[in-house]
Amino acid sequence: MTETSTVPISRIRKRILDRASVTPRPRTKQLVPLAPPSAPELFPKSDRMKVLELRYGIRIEREIFKGSLNDLVRRFNYEADRSTLSRWRKYIRRYLFGGG
Repeated sequence: MTETSTVPISRIRKRILDRASVTPRPRTKQLVPLAPPSAPELFPKSDRMKVLELRYGIRIEREIFKGSLNDLVRRFNYEADRSTLSRWRKYIRRYLFGGG
């Protein structure tokens, strides 16, 4: 029987890359909140809403009603389409304004 190696995988990977003179690809950046939410959540948010808030440092309930749907799509760099933003407007309006 052979003993199990106690060398960490990261060290083995680094040795292999050093021998092949290959530089490892940088890891992708994690989303870091630009502005932490100061107010409690007024309504349950979807994961996509939270991602857009963190990526752009905004509060979705403040930005969703500014401008037309096409303006919003461009502002969010086409990460959410018109129909999604329209549904979000209706959803947020129900929670914040009590109907409609």
